[in-house]
Amino acid sequence: MPMYFDSWSGFLAMAGHGIYVWSAYAVASVVIAYNLAVPLMARRRIFAQIAAQVRREERLVKRGVDVNQVTAGSGDDTGRHSANSGSTQQKHCAERQAEQQAEQQKENLESVKGSAQ
Repeated sequence: MPMYFDSWSGFLAMAGHGIYVWSAYAVASVVIAYNLAVPLMARRRIFAQIAAQVRREERLVKRGVDVNQVTAGSGDDTGRHSANSGSTQQKHCAERQAEQQAEQQKENLESVKGSAQ
């Protein structure tokens, strides 16, 4: 079977239509490469998220937190937030109580100073 074109340069030029043909091949190649790369990157990202969740649950188990109660959320990072919310609330409550006691002591000191004068 003889070749339609006389030379490789004639094949690349394609009788003046080479720019359109080869640009179409280039665009198609880019689209195919994109369609192959995106699922692979998504797979890598999903595996990284699963590994992070496993590490998070291991840390919670070490702390003695019920993992089932924490991770029964919508699948995002709300579990981590819920696990820390109890201790954070206790911390803020203790800080508020300390501030209130300090204010009360100041008021008591001022009232004692006022009655002494």
